[in-house]
Amino acid sequence: MRKLSRMLAFVLAVSMLFGLVACSNSSNPGSADNAADTSTTQGTGPDGSQPEQASADGRHQGGTVNAGLGRNPGDFFTPYNAGVVNSYGWAALEPLAWRKSDGNFYPVLAESWEMNNEDNTLTIKLRDGITFSNGDSLNAEDVVFTHTVRNEFGTQTAIGSPTKIEALDELTVQFTWEDFGLNYEQMVLPQYIYSKETYDEMGLDWMLNHMVGTGPYVLDEYIPDVGLTFVRNENYWSETIPGPDSFKWTVIPDTTANLAAFLNGELDYMIQVSDPNVIQQLESNGFEGIVDPTAQVFCCQIQIINKDPNDPLSNPDVRAAVYNGIDWDDLALTAIGPLAYHSDMIGADNMPYYKESIEQSEFNLEAAKKALADAGYPDGFETVIYGASSDAAAMTYMQAALDALGIKAEVVTVDPSLRGSEYVTGKSVDAGFVFSGYGFNPNNPMDRFNKFISPDGTWAGGVTYEQELVDLWEQVKAAKTLEEQTELLYQYCDMYVNKYHYMFPAYNSTSLSFRQPWYHQSDLVNGGNGNDPFEIWVDEH
Repeated sequence: MRKLSRMLAFVLAVSMLFGLVACSNSSNPGSADNAADTSTTQGTGPDGSQPEQASADGRHQGGTVNAGLGRNPGDFFTPYNAGVVNSYGWAALEPLAWRKSDGNFYPVLAESWEMNNEDNTLTIKLRDGITFSNGDSLNAEDVVFTHTVRNEFGTQTAIGSPTKIEALDELTVQFTWEDFGLNYEQMVLPQYIYSKETYDEMGLDWMLNHMVGTGPYVLDEYIPDVGLTFVRNENYWSETIPGPDSFKWTVIPDTTANLAAFLNGELDYMIQVSDPNVIQQLESNGFEGIVDPTAQVFCCQIQIINKDPNDPLSNPDVRAAVYNGIDWDDLALTAIGPLAYHSDMIGADNMPYYKESIEQSEFNLEAAKKALADAGYPDGFETVIYGASSDAAAMTYMQAALDALGIKAEVVTVDPSLRGSEYVTGKSVDAGFVFSGYGFNPNNPMDRFNKFISPDGTWAGGVTYEQELVDLWEQVKAAKTLEEQTELLYQYCDMYVNKYHYMFPAYNSTSLSFRQPWYHQSDLVNGGNGNDPFEIWVDEH
């Protein structure tokens, strides 16, 4: 059943050209066969070239780009919580370097950078003369602050938990890690940079609801639950090219309303469209879906919070019984449709560490009931399922499946902006299931593990890990080559899902993006921070 479902999804994906435009810190780690070598990157392509861009001829200055947001914007300060800000923050916030869809990094705030694998250091030289939208000058201390403040919020794993970050001079920053790692550049370069002076003056709460960046746009208006608008930054530090006068995001959580707004011409594009009924309506109206060249796949996972040692979910035998007592292929079909499939892999089956042998689960309701009884719960137990409104279909299906096992589960719908920061981290709950989803990119297999799915990641707060898995994770981080890292990641996934069942991979889903004929985008940024605003323009219409 699983293999058939996977093959069906693949055939559909190829024949219909499905892809996903999503947020993830994607990267292409490159070769690391000789881990002791010192490498230097100047932010150009492998031949020293700059990324291809559409000619300025044909671009139009002016107009507003209109887009919909499926959830409330908020938490603008990414060292505290990356959250949904990556969906739109790129209009006003800038990273050290963009990673374009060709897999290469191109400088933005950084002029150059050098990774020394002997000393485990990354040295970054900043451009001179950059200013934030409020007039503050960008210097090395801002970069140091942006990343050292992560220690207060538990997000330091996003950059590999460096042991030292220091300013060597006004425009030079050096990161140092205790151990060798293959992915440090890919972790640090795409991160947005914030003003230390503004943070010191205004504080965290202000930073979470206001946006001071170095980008070509500034936040003009923000209304919670309604939307936000960006306008041109008249004091931008660099030259600009023709593009929109403004970007406007409107909160439209309802899929039907989002579709109607797009068909009426009120929205310029739709991303992450996977509902076959919506796709059919769009195609019947003459729109053609667009493939994301970064080949990301959206993965819905159910993190199991097991902080309470007395809760049934702290027993791995209980988790195993539940996992094999749910028909995941049917859940994927019911929740998403034929574009979704289930896999026992963390991530999608196009990840470099995927092996068919990972597929070990098998739906067997009677066997699952017996296993649950053998674990000490013949009459089941009570628990809670947490998730956003967008997870409603999948949560309802899981609730019914648990009921068939004798487990009574309450479904609790939570604010999507809090789901990642409060629930999946175990800050707000001691036990239960939490639906969560992320885009996975095969070019950066370590990103989601470093940030979330590891003893170092933010999800660790809600999980009690066995020492065996902690030790294996240390081996993954210490891998000297991509080949070694890939094999260890497979072993890690197998232990995480199939042995201890810390997570239930629910389904993977491909999707399409749709654009109005007047909306143009010449490149996608493959770096976790949305899009390069200089790659976007709209025609008069």
